[in-house]
Amino acid sequence: MSTAATHNREKAFYEEHARQSLMDLFPGRFSSGIIISDKPDLQDLKNGIGVEVTRAMPQGAGEANGFFQKMRDKYLRDVDFRKIEKFKELGCELLIYKGKIEGYSPTAFWVSDKELIQAFTAKIKALNKSDFSCFRSNDLYIFSPLFKVYDLEDIDKFSKKAADVQLQFERKFDSIYINDFGYFFKCNLLDATSLQIPICDEQLHGYNVLAKKFIDGQSINE
Repeated sequence: MSTAATHNREKAFYEEHARQSLMDLFPGRFSSGIIISDKPDLQDLKNGIGVEVTRAMPQGAGEANGFFQKMRDKYLRDVDFRKIEKFKELGCELLIYKGKIEGYSPTAFWVSDKELIQAFTAKIKALNKSDFSCFRSNDLYIFSPLFKVYDLEDIDKFSKKAADVQLQFERKFDSIYINDFGYFFKCNLLDATSLQIPICDEQLHGYNVLAKKFIDGQSINE
């Protein structure tokens, strides 16, 4: 599979994961008709909501992510231990659910909101470009670079910074959703407040399963 094809599958996986989690956690806000599109990535035409999806990636995470994609969805017992050791050398650990590799997280990481701010800044600039569709409500969904690393205090600080950053832009995000792979946060940028929603391993696994089925279905139709 080409690098471009791998990137497209990975992008589609995270977009579908985000779509499933939003419908599950916020059924009163998002309809079942929310679709995957582009600029923004998710569009709920019925409710007038657009959601752009992105990931907050630590510096140098590209090699580890590429390595992980080769092991995703495999049982740990079926993976050559030398590959696992190589992954550890890259500063990451695998996240296992019922014996199967479902994610990964850097083992050494100085907790800050730098990656979140970088991801937000890039997307608020994208929102204000002429080729980006504007909705009644424009939201942002960020996948955290780590597993259960942020707490509500961290997200509160980030929410206030993000609200300040977007003051200089005409178009603004209304809400930010942060998937911390164990906790889920929603930031309301209109008043710079945030809330924390616990999510269990079974929910995360369910989103992963549905996202995997989605991209496998795409491959069949291509």
